[in-house]
Amino acid sequence: MLSYRRGPDTPLLNRTTGEQLEHVAKRWPDRRALVSRHQRRQLSWAELLSAADGVARGLHSLGLEAGDRVGVYLPAVGAGAFKAFSIAARASGAITT
Repeated sequence: MLSYRRGPDTPLLNRTTGEQLEHVAKRWPDRRALVSRHQRRQLSWAELLSAADGVARGLHSLGLEAGDRVGVYLPAVGAGAFKAFSIAARASGAITT
């Protein structure tokens, strides 16, 4: 298992999940980020970032604030992966909208 204490020769990114999502969405906005073949759905990085921001705004409107913990139970399908990534990306460290 990799960690800051003992990891690969290549240093870790030192970015939160949300910061990495923003970075990738700016670099490759139109590339595919998520594909759910059986649901016939796919999202680009820009679309995933936009959707993640929407999830973060929704959580914020429910009263969640930076530092609050969110538990999620989702199926292992495209929509579930999207929701889990969205929540982790935009709401775990700080809700920034």
